[in-house]
Amino acid sequence: MGRKRASTNVSAGYPSAGGRSDRRHPFGGDVGQRSHFERDRDSILYTSAFRRLAGVTQVVAPAEGQVFHNRLTHTLEVAQIAQRLAEYLSREQGELATTCGGIDPSVVEAGALAHDLGHPPFGHIAETTLNELVLDSGEVDGYEGNAQSFRIVTKLSIRRDEHPGLNLTRATLDATLKYPQVQEPGLERRQKHRKWGAYSTERDDFQFARAAHQTNDIFKSLEAEIMDWADDIAYSVHDTEDFYRAGLIPLDRLATNPDAVEEFMEAVFQRWEEEERELPFERSELEHSFRELCAAIPITEPYDGRRAQRAALRTFTSDFIGRYVQATSIDPDGTRGALLHQEEEHLMQITMLKELTWQFVIKSSALASQQFGQERAVKELFGIFLDAVSSDKSTRWSRLPEKNREDMSMLHERYGFAIPRAEIVRVAADAIAGMTDQQAMRMYHRFLGVSPGSALDSIIV
Repeated sequence: MGRKRASTNVSAGYPSAGGRSDRRHPFGGDVGQRSHFERDRDSILYTSAFRRLAGVTQVVAPAEGQVFHNRLTHTLEVAQIAQRLAEYLSREQGELATTCGGIDPSVVEAGALAHDLGHPPFGHIAETTLNELVLDSGEVDGYEGNAQSFRIVTKLSIRRDEHPGLNLTRATLDATLKYPQVQEPGLERRQKHRKWGAYSTERDDFQFARAAHQTNDIFKSLEAEIMDWADDIAYSVHDTEDFYRAGLIPLDRLATNPDAVEEFMEAVFQRWEEEERELPFERSELEHSFRELCAAIPITEPYDGRRAQRAALRTFTSDFIGRYVQATSIDPDGTRGALLHQEEEHLMQITMLKELTWQFVIKSSALASQQFGQERAVKELFGIFLDAVSSDKSTRWSRLPEKNREDMSMLHERYGFAIPRAEIVRVAADAIAGMTDQQAMRMYHRFLGVSPGSALDSIIV
């Protein structure tokens, strides 16, 4: 069933949809030579939250070596693919894009640059752990990387002292919302959204971003859809590249040995069955699609870094990314409420490429044991930080990074020592979410006395 765009805004609290370039707070600066959307892109690019991503896990830790993407290099590639998609669709279907809400390449790029800012150290294992810890501590919103990204650009990052956040335009804020819904209070855990785009603490910012949409519209803007599709492309193709180079994903065997293809597919479907996961497509279609993909892989031997191998790998990644970009189109009457249309063949290939990383890397005992230690570090740090912010003795706040101490001081000025529990828990989560992998592990060791460091070391993240 297709999605119909609202011709007028009916979002609660915002009687007029306003303009795409409207900002959340008064804008007193001079736009200069840049458009409002170019300013948004640049503001995100220069934040410390963006630089932090260089030290945050994509699939494996950044310290593992330059062969692997970290969260920053992944983000840059998502932004590049998203920008090219936006340019391609604007060129090929410009009038239709305008009727579907508009496409500005700078908005799409800005949304892509911001989309992973909220990922905590250690990647998804920490995201899951933090969500459980926050819920157990009485903060009903839990923790979600996408919602944290929105919190960072609207509240935690600083562009000017007179207002919180980066004061991004409505269009850019909307483009960051991969899951445009707020986690509602009062729901049991099993009823809560699995993924969501904003915490209730940023509800006003969320409503501002979504003012051009109908109330309860859960569908992404066209620019957010482009960002999301670019993320899928980058993740599936570039992670496959990384782990082939590392000797973990056997692209050469999959390209030359039908038995290896069948063995892999059987493992995928067995896992999905054990997890009671609904198949996104018919099994026979997925199998056919993956066989076709493997037949197109121009790689016939394990990677050892020779020139010819590097060229073949570049050909593989370039050809597949180009294929997915050029086969994307806008369809206002598309299925699943989407405005962006992709060929089913390509959706199936992306699905199976992601499974390569899961089967050959994420399921490995080496990564599992590492993640066990990372999960323990997150739990210990959260307990220490929550104890500090829950205390009526402000001297305990010195355990926090400086910016979080300042947040506690501002809350104290507002509430005294009767700070709402939700605010306290959120600061403890923010403290961990703002760290790199290395900073989190170093802080963990410092608190445990394993490697206490120096009394002259500042706690700045």
